[in-house]
Amino acid sequence: HCRVYFNTEEITEALDASLFQWKRTSGDPIADGRWNTSTKAIGHKTVDITPDDCSGRTVFFCELDLSSYET
Repeated sequence: HCRVYFNTEEITEALDASLFQWKRTSGDPIADGRWNTSTKAIGHKTVDITPDDCSGRTVFFCELDLSSYET
């Protein structure tokens, strides 16, 4: 799950899911690129990770572009 805070207020529910981009980093940059551009990684506030998504030591993180977010 990705939770987004503005100061101390959680704003996750107020954000459109299209702003969420999940990224995977492992020892396989080609597979990471495929995963990072898949429908699983784009446009979801939550992502389900399965053993098939992991290759050795694998790190997942979520990025958002909040430049247009208005308080």
